[in-house]
Amino acid sequence: MCYNNTMKLMAIFDGMAGGISRYFYVTKKPMQWFVLNHMSELDDLKKIPIELQYSIAIHPSRLSALESLLQAGHSIALGRQKFIPEEVYKAVSHIAATHHGALYPWLEDLASKQAVPRWSEADFEEAAAEGIDLKEQARIILSHIGNSIQIKLIRSGNASAPSGDYEALLRAMAGDVQKVHSLQIAHSLCGEHLGRSRDIGILFALSLVLFAPVAHVLEVLIAGLGKFAAVVFPGLYHETLRLKRSYSFGAASWQLADNIKARLPEISVMILAGALVQVFLHFGLPALAGLSFAIACGAIFTGTELRRLAKSRQVYRALSESGKISLSSKTAWLKLYYGPIWWVHGLSIVLSVICTIAVFIMFTVQLNNGWLLSLIAILPILFFEFLLLSWRLTLSWRFKTRVKAMLANSIIS
Repeated sequence: MCYNNTMKLMAIFDGMAGGISRYFYVTKKPMQWFVLNHMSELDDLKKIPIELQYSIAIHPSRLSALESLLQAGHSIALGRQKFIPEEVYKAVSHIAATHHGALYPWLEDLASKQAVPRWSEADFEEAAAEGIDLKEQARIILSHIGNSIQIKLIRSGNASAPSGDYEALLRAMAGDVQKVHSLQIAHSLCGEHLGRSRDIGILFALSLVLFAPVAHVLEVLIAGLGKFAAVVFPGLYHETLRLKRSYSFGAASWQLADNIKARLPEISVMILAGALVQVFLHFGLPALAGLSFAIACGAIFTGTELRRLAKSRQVYRALSESGKISLSSKTAWLKLYYGPIWWVHGLSIVLSVICTIAVFIMFTVQLNNGWLLSLIAILPILFFEFLLLSWRLTLSWRFKTRVKAMLANSIIS
C-alpha cells in the first residue's frame, strides 16, 4: 500500500504523463462550448459571444431563423478549441523547414486564404525521405483551423426535426466566423510555435542553481570576476545549445567551427564589455557599468537576431524567386521568421538595457550578490518571454476588439 501511494506521488510531482489526470481525473477538454437554449437569450445580442454577434450582423435575416429554431425547442452551440494539438505544431515545423525556417507569409495565407504552400520537387523528395507528406501537413493545419471554432445545432428529441435549410444556415454562419478567426489562428500558431522553441525554464533554473552561486563565490574572491562570469555563463549556454542543435540537424564539425569563427565579433563584444564593468564601477560610474553589463549580456542574443534579420532579405528574395511567396510589401521580410511580433526582440533588448542601468545605479552596493548578477544577465531573454507571453495572452482580447470595430463600422449587409 505504501509503495503504491509513493508511486502515485512520484507520478504527480515528477510531472509524469497522465499522472494528474490518472489520479485526479483531470482531462483536457478539446472544446469550450457556449449554448443558446432559449429565444429570450437573443433579446440582447451583446450578451452572446462576439462571434455570433458578427455572424448575425452581416446577415440580419439570420436572427429570425435562429429565433425559430430556439422556439421549436432546439439549441445552438458555439465551440472554441482551447488548445493546439501536438500534430499541428509538428506540421508547422515541417512546412517551415521547406521555407528556410520562415513562418510568414505562408502560414497566414494558409490560414486566411486556404492557399496551400508551394513546394518544389526537391522539397517533396527531401520530406518523403524523412517519411513526411507535405500535403498532409497542410491538411492537418487546415483541419485544425476548421475545427478551432464551430457552430452546431443541438436537436431536441421532443421537437420536430429541423429542415435542411437550418443546418445549411449554421454551416454558413460557421464559415463566416472562421473567416474572421483565421488571422487570429495564424497569429496564435506563430506565437505558440515561438514559445515552444525556447528553453527559458532550463536557463532560469541553471542561473539560480549553478551560475549564481559560482558567480557569487568568484565575486567574493576577486571583485569583478563574478560579474564577468555572470555575463559569460548565459552566453556559453546559448552557444552550446545552438551548436548542439546544429549538430543534431547534421552539421559537420568543420561547419560548427566555421560558425563559431563567424560569431567572433559578438563574442569579442561580450568579453570586452564584461571586462569593463568593474573598471567603470571602480571609477564611480555605475550608469556606464550598467550599460557595459547590458551590452555584454545581450551581445550573443542580439548578434543572433541581427544575423537572422540580415539573412531575412536574402531568404525572402529566394522564396519569392522560387514562387513560394509573393513580394506583398517592402517590409514583409521583417515578419519572415516571427510574423506580427518581429518587434519583440528589439523592444526586449531596449528594456533590458534600461532596467540594467537602473539596477546598477540604485543597487550598487548589492552588486557583489551572484544571484542578483545572474538574474540581470538573463534580462534580455526574460523580457522577450514576458513580451511574447503578453502578446499571446492578449490575442483573444485583440480579436474581440477588431470584430467590435467591424461591427461599429456598419459592416451589416
